[in-house]
Amino acid sequence: MGMHQRGQTWALVLAGGDGVASPLPFSLRRSEGALLQDALRRAQAVVDRDRICTLTAATQVSDWHPPAWQRSASHRILQYAQRGTGAAVLLGLLRLVARDPEARVLLLPCDHAVRDEAVLSRAMRAALAHAQAHADAIVLLGFEPDAPLTSLGYIVPAQAAGGTPVAVSEFVEKPTPIRACELVRRGALWNGFIIAASAAALLRLYQRRHAHARATLASALTADAERSGLRRLTAAAYVALPRIDFSLDVLVGQECRLSVLAVPACGWVDIGQRRLMEHRIDNGRRQPATVPGGVGADGSTADPPSRLT
Repeated sequence: MGMHQRGQTWALVLAGGDGVASPLPFSLRRSEGALLQDALRRAQAVVDRDRICTLTAATQVSDWHPPAWQRSASHRILQYAQRGTGAAVLLGLLRLVARDPEARVLLLPCDHAVRDEAVLSRAMRAALAHAQAHADAIVLLGFEPDAPLTSLGYIVPAQAAGGTPVAVSEFVEKPTPIRACELVRRGALWNGFIIAASAAALLRLYQRRHAHARATLASALTADAERSGLRRLTAAAYVALPRIDFSLDVLVGQECRLSVLAVPACGWVDIGQRRLMEHRIDNGRRQPATVPGGVGADGSTADPPSRLT
């Protein structure tokens, strides 16, 4: 990636592999291409397309069919191994700050469906504007839950969430059924993994528990840049990283750095989680018995399908 004007707004689309929070069974991947196209269009609504980059697993490259403007190496960031969403985001952020040290970033998964894109676009613009006005701000978009699902993360606002970002009092990833019900009663919002912040602010989140991973990967990227841009050292450093889940291992415990913006009803659905749940239901005879939203004999859970709001 070459240098651009500083302080621009970029989008990192988590386009598969560790970019999708929950990898889908092979039989459920039929529309992944369509979901990626939707995510790219979603990003284009708020970010210039020459500053939209995709985080893509190296194993997916042969099956990846992006639009022509997304096919250049400058738009694609390869994940060299399955090391979790935290490692994938770290790689993407370090690649971006090498290009634009003052970059603002919108993190955007590709496994979402949205009925009213205009509503979500306005929320993303508001989050980016807040991040631009407050250098240390990290704004998570939250969606009002319509069921106490255990397969999603929850963001508890410190006060009633309205049209502006508010502080986060608690971040809970994949709670138990009882805890999920409690969180919904407390006014918690679903974490959509759509985040607006400066790249520097997001990278600071790694200093608490993953400073060594950040330093090692940054050093490898710098060394590779000095060797005609080859990525051999970066690939080796990435493969050697521990598995890092962005929500569980990076966000949890750092609520004081986070804010949340409640998104008005827009028909948001996490397709990855919903399909995994439906796959589990369709194959119920091979699964432990559970009650919707409850706990099975072996401790497993099953969530009811979420409704479009």
